[in-house]
This record gives sequence, C-alpha cells and structure tokens, in this order.
Amino acid sequence: MQSQSPTVRPKLSSSPCWARSPSPSFEQHMALAQQHPAYWSYLMTLELIDSLVAEMDVKGVSGAELARRMGTSRAWVSRVLSGECNLTAATMGKLAFALGMRVTTQIVPLDSAVAHAESGGSGPR
Repeated sequence: MQSQSPTVRPKLSSSPCWARSPSPSFEQHMALAQQHPAYWSYLMTLELIDSLVAEMDVKGVSGAELARRMGTSRAWVSRVLSGECNLTAATMGKLAFALGMRVTTQIVPLDSAVAHAESGGSGPR
C-alpha cells in the first residue's frame, strides 16, 4: 500500500478579505467601462429611452397606448422601455413617430460625451 503525501494547504491570511487590497473605486470602474464601445452603445439606448419616457409623461401616453399606436404588443414596448432590446435606427424612428416626434443624431468627441454622461445624460451636449 502506498502512503499518501500530506495535503498541502495554502497559508490563510490573518487579515480580513476587505483589508487585503482595496477594490477599484466607482470612478475607476466607469473609466474602464468607457473604454469599450458597448458602453457607448448602451448609453445611447438609455438616453433615447429616457427621452421617450419623458415625452410619454408629457403627453400622457401609456405603454399600452404607445403599443397601440405602433401596432405592437404592450410586452414588447415594456421590454424596449426597460432597455432589454437592441434598438435599430428604424425602431427608434418608429417609437419617436408614435409620439409625434423624430430622432436626431449627433456624433461628438468622446470627451464631451463623457462629460454629458457624467452629468446624468440630461440636457444638451
């Protein structure tokens, strides 16, 4: 019968996990996120949704009414307004049209887009 070697266990630290190394700050996480195109794509979607919901509130249009105007389901409108859908330019236009609006676009330098995003995304760029 072969003898088994003793199990080698890693040495446990005496300090608690939260004291070992500081985790990145929120600002560091944001700076890292802003290096990826997906961040900017999703931010644009969220800004559009924010504008749609604000316009719906101003006009007193419910999700069900928006769905009726577009000839689609309330469930789809709900998914769109919760940010679950990847919107095409055509869909953005249809959503805006159903509210008597149109979508405009701008391409701006990232530094001004970062400032806009950090301000909460409201107001003109």
